Amino acid sequence: MRLINYLLFALFALITLHGSAQQITRIVNFEKYFGAFKVEGCFVLYDLEKDQLTISNPERCKTGFLPASTFKIFNSLVALETGVASGKDFLIKWDGKDYGSAGWNRDHTLESAFKASAVWYYQEIARRIGEEKMQLWLNRAEYGNKNLGGGIDMFWLKGALRITPIEQALFMARLVKETLPFSRANQQLVKAIMLEKEPDGYRFGAKTGWAILADKTNIGWLVGYILKDGKWYTFATNIESKTELTDFQQIRRDITLQILGQIGLDK
Repeated sequence: MRLINYLLFALFALITLHGSAQQITRIVNFEKYFGAFKVEGCFVLYDLEKDQLTISNPERCKTGFLPASTFKIFNSLVALETGVASGKDFLIKWDGKDYGSAGWNRDHTLESAFKASAVWYYQEIARRIGEEKMQLWLNRAEYGNKNLGGGIDMFWLKGALRITPIEQALFMARLVKETLPFSRANQQLVKAIMLEKEPDGYRFGAKTGWAILADKTNIGWLVGYILKDGKWYTFATNIESKTELTDFQQIRRDITLQILGQIGLDK
């Protein structure tokens, strides 16, 4: 039965992943990392050099979820490509509303809003892009299910947009290779604002995401890229909790770093 399930999932991957022939190198069990924090979840790693995927919890990894603030990666690319944002220093003044976070309640540039994950800034960016252009770029980049339903400033937060963890990792791989349908300069800029650490040639870039569903279920993300020993990898961690956890924000990062430590991709 396990062999049949493996073969079926491998066939699914070969057919559906943008027509590509990525190989499933292994399906691994990282449940202990998720279980230790009392969350459900999955993990995807893509090795660009080998064109290979490593997957934990395959069924969840091929399930679509709201991208939440991981959509800021795509939103930034579209803003730059359409000229809505002129660069990483593009400033939008804070409107004076209390958004519940000291880090959000101030003027922001594209770069600072990305790093603070300031939702209001990117909602304004999306409104300036508009539905027609946003849909055009969702289609061109084949981002998730490409569904704008729910409103131009909410579709990735509470609307109809969905993306799977596998799609997240492969989208990141296209960004790393600069093969997305955006200018190379804009892809390089977004990779740069994602960068969190760069010790001794090792690079780690990432973006978090957190969606709260109507039934109060929490969906968390950490997606990003790694450069180690001259080789590139992309990853996506997805977690879920039906109960409120005070450290939910940190859990997605802790799980990711523990997994990367096990497979030798930490620093």
